[in-house]
Amino acid sequence: MTTGENGALLSSTWEYDFATDLWTSKTAFEGAARTGALGFSANGGEFVTTGRSSTYPFDDLRQFFQPRLTTPMTKKIYILIGVFFIVFIIGLSVNTNKKVDDKMLKVESTPIQTASGWGYNILVDHKIFIHQEYIPAIAGNKAFLNKEDAMKTAGLAISKLIKGKQPSITKEDLTALKISLP
Repeated sequence: MTTGENGALLSSTWEYDFATDLWTSKTAFEGAARTGALGFSANGGEFVTTGRSSTYPFDDLRQFFQPRLTTPMTKKIYILIGVFFIVFIIGLSVNTNKKVDDKMLKVESTPIQTASGWGYNILVDHKIFIHQEYIPAIAGNKAFLNKEDAMKTAGLAISKLIKGKQPSITKEDLTALKISLP
């Protein structure tokens, strides 16, 4: 077993012995540390492919243990396996990225001008999710004095939504955003 995650990405390699029920540390994987990788053995070689760092997916194929190649046929097998997996991984990552993008909802805000000032709409997948004509968290129905303040407040509500929190705005939030109050 190689790579993985234990609070941080790992490049360590371990071998399990069924007879003794023990794990033994082996030479670390020389490629970038990753999680979610696919490892396999072929003709005595050990390979690692795909996986993810904390910010991006990998589409490489790394051989980290290479036996002595004894015949030209063995070299051809390694090349064929490598090409097959690279093509497979590229195809998989293209389809996977598309599926993730298709499942994500677009969240955006638009300013609205009212008779008394400014407000905002927050749209999710192009549909109004929040219609806010007045400054939240203050007494009375008072509009924002300017479009910029309305949009700063909308941005905070969106960031809370994206983090899975309630998009409620507090007086402390308004103070931190330096919102002008009427």
